Amino acid sequence: MASEEGQTALVLPVPDAERVVGSWRERFDPSAAQGMPAHVTVLFPFLSIERIGVDELRTLRRLFAAVAAVPVRLAEFGSFPHVLFLRPEPAAPLVGLTRSVVERWPDAPPYTGAFAEVVPHLTVAMGVDDAATADIRAKVDAALPIDTVLHEAWLMAYTEGRWSTVETFTLGSTRTAHYLLPERVEGDGVLLRRWRVADAEALARAVAESEDHLRPWMGWMAGEPQTLEERRAMLAEREREWRAGGDVMLAILVGATVAGSCGLHRRVGPTALEIGYWVHPTFTRRGLATTAARLLTQAALSCPEITHVEIHTDKANSASAGVPQRLGYRLVAERPDERHAPAEFGIECLWRMDREVWEHRRRDA
Repeated sequence: MASEEGQTALVLPVPDAERVVGSWRERFDPSAAQGMPAHVTVLFPFLSIERIGVDELRTLRRLFAAVAAVPVRLAEFGSFPHVLFLRPEPAAPLVGLTRSVVERWPDAPPYTGAFAEVVPHLTVAMGVDDAATADIRAKVDAALPIDTVLHEAWLMAYTEGRWSTVETFTLGSTRTAHYLLPERVEGDGVLLRRWRVADAEALARAVAESEDHLRPWMGWMAGEPQTLEERRAMLAEREREWRAGGDVMLAILVGATVAGSCGLHRRVGPTALEIGYWVHPTFTRRGLATTAARLLTQAALSCPEITHVEIHTDKANSASAGVPQRLGYRLVAERPDERHAPAEFGIECLWRMDREVWEHRRRDA
């Protein structure tokens, strides 16, 4: 999308990527010559420059301050039509950041609403032919992965043919270093406990035993079965994310038996958490998913900056939708989504519980 006079963009600069992609961007990404650094876009176009005043800057500062710095790895290429890019992983915190800005300014959808899905990316080249693409891939691949932490967001404006920085915002400046999502929650005969690397075999066994039950509904099952080493590496990465203030992934334990898995995810903005869950088929129809979600809702809303909790289900998955319904969540949106798993309709149902409503329900219980 071409830049227009007076447009602005919110971006996360990635200085550690410059040594790898800087020369390619100078040749094949027009924005580099216009002053735009290697970056991951939060939102483009944002508000026109004349609409941004003291109140907008204050809101942005508060929003970015509530979000933890984001550790990412750039290890794989992706492409759009005429665009070659690197994929930052994990992508979920970046998608959540975009959604939180759009929630505040709904009249500024990403790329003016041209695309249904937000795909975080770091552009390397635009408009290159197959030969140039192959050359770039081969040479950049040799320098990957790039491991870095995104600490800042920049508000940039396009004026007189150049991008310039209007304001910088530090991510996580109001977060304390010790603030972590809970790694242990217990109640009603159920223990939710953070998965550790030593649990790799138990998790593998539970996933394998639940395969027929999970594969129709869980997109991540496309990556199963994992080797034991792959699963250990995944759990180690999840621990690093959690210790950096990110998501937490928890085993659902009944006694010493793994009955499923659940988690709290920061992908829906700085003041919200999303709950995810699955249950081993041996334990279905016992209210276990509802119990786990209730414990997680209480734990999430006990976090000082969390104002609401969300559960996202596909419209076809009535069993999963029963969980937020039983807990009193309200359905706030149905929106088109990609079909991530075979049985899905591709319609995402967004269920929400606000802190005030939850506290009122608990007082009245």
